[in-house]
Amino acid sequence: MEHFNQNSFEKPTNVEVGHQEAEQEDLTGCAREILSANNIDPTHIAEVFRHGTKRAGSTRIIKVKLTSRKSYFPIKKALGQSTFGTFARDDLSIEELKEDRRLRQQCHIMNQEVGRKCYVVRDLAIVATNNQSLYAPASLHVPSKTGGVEERSEPVDNNNSQSSQ
Repeated sequence: MEHFNQNSFEKPTNVEVGHQEAEQEDLTGCAREILSANNIDPTHIAEVFRHGTKRAGSTRIIKVKLTSRKSYFPIKKALGQSTFGTFARDDLSIEELKEDRRLRQQCHIMNQEVGRKCYVVRDLAIVATNNQSLYAPASLHVPSKTGGVEERSEPVDNNNSQSSQ
């Protein structure tokens, strides 16, 4: 079940993830074009902006603030299924952001264990992805089965490893 995490006096906000950044980008114009193509009134958009500080090799999320809750779900669906991003989600509260980070850390560990990117976080839940790729962790420091951290000289290949118990 979808819900709003904002207080009643705040504008509802969609978050778009995965849209590549460009030097000169018109995010508001792009979002309004997508809505018009889906027969949704583009004037429901109050503001569109990138969130966070620009860093090389990083893609910042896009926040789409709406004028009202009236067309929230059709707008979220239209933008989420377009080239505007990889997917759309609700804006998260501080508590939900903490849970999202915890789940992403858990996914990272699970993906390391299987040696592939099999798991992702969507709507505050860990789900299996259809687009599985080889997992290339940022470092070779991996959690050990005893709760510590092991330093490895080579990435772990759990598909061919033998259990030594």
